[in-house]
Amino acid sequence: MSNLGYLASQPDTAAIVAIGSAVRAAYHSRSDVDFLVITDGEAAPDRSRPIDVDLRMFRRCEIDQKIREGDDLLGWAIRFGRAVFDRDQFWASLRSQWARQLPFPSPEVSVARALRFERVARELVAMRDFEAALEQVAGMLTHRARASLLRARVYPASRPELPSSYAK
Repeated sequence: MSNLGYLASQPDTAAIVAIGSAVRAAYHSRSDVDFLVITDGEAAPDRSRPIDVDLRMFRRCEIDQKIREGDDLLGWAIRFGRAVFDRDQFWASLRSQWARQLPFPSPEVSVARALRFERVARELVAMRDFEAALEQVAGMLTHRARASLLRARVYPASRPELPSSYAK
């Protein structure tokens, strides 16, 4: 993707990390491709990227604090992500630093997200948009499962991998 090449060419970009089921065994035909971009600058991703590509931008100076606070996306990326660009081994060093002390995300955050998904699903059912409501129900169930796993001190993987997380 030309946008990733552009971001990698910027001197402010420290790392680009592929995350999500597309970079692991859980890949399936509906997997989207997600990337985490860590930068010192104000790089704005190209809005012309394909809809199934998600770029999440983080400022380098905020990374350690966000991980310490249990940011679930950053924690997930540290645990499961794959660097596709790593200037001066920034990502490798970050992973090494946090590997044995990575905080668990808050189960309460997942519960709150589940409640929001449920509220929207109910609104969509009232509007008789059942297909959209089903997507919200999937999100609600995903976050309920994540909360349950986090309470059991199991680090949840992506949605397609949640059933196998319970088997551990």
